[in-house]
Amino acid sequence: MPTDIKDKAPNQATIDMLEKALVRAKSGEIRTVLCVYGYDDDSWSSGWSIDGRNSSLRLLGAVTQFSFQVQTNNALADEDNVLTQALDN
Repeated sequence: MPTDIKDKAPNQATIDMLEKALVRAKSGEIRTVLCVYGYDDDSWSSGWSIDGRNSSLRLLGAVTQFSFQVQTNNALADEDNVLTQALDN
């Protein structure tokens, strides 16, 4: 759990990522985007803009892979997790 969720300081890494993506979107390189937003009260929401020129099947594959990466990252961050303990041995 976050220790100080009311810290209103912006996350520079988030700003940098969004600014770089915006440049690529404006150039036409990025056509589709799915976003998950984490707010200052630790709530979450999502949004998307899907361009019909992108493959929905490949999109589903990318979302599935992304979900797995987030789950693995969270599991490895938990010191009490079985996977983390197995990798430490």
